[in-house]
Amino acid sequence: MIPAFQLFLKKLFNSGETTGGPPRNTESSSDIRGFLAAAASTRLSARELDVAELMLRGFSYTEIGERLNIAPTTVITHRKSLYKKMNIKHKSELFALVSRE
Repeated sequence: MIPAFQLFLKKLFNSGETTGGPPRNTESSSDIRGFLAAAASTRLSARELDVAELMLRGFSYTEIGERLNIAPTTVITHRKSLYKKMNIKHKSELFALVSRE
C-alpha cells in the first residue's frame, strides 16, 4: 500500500470511537473536502461534497440522509451526480482519487 494512503487512512479512521460500526472522524473533514475539491476541480456542489465526505467517512445512505436532513434517495441522486462529474462508477474509485493526493 502507498505510504501516503496508509497515513491518510490512519488519520481518517483513527476516531477513537468504540461504539461499533464504521469509525467517523470529524477532524479529517477538511482533508477529505480538500482531496475531493482538488479531484473534481471544484465542479462539485456543496451538497455533493457533503455526500462524498460522509460516504468516505463510512456513513450509509440512510445515515447521510439523516445528517443532511434529506431522503436516502436524494443522497443516491447526489452520489450519481458527483460520480458523473468525477467520471467514476464505484465508491472504490472515489477512495482511489483520495489516495492519489
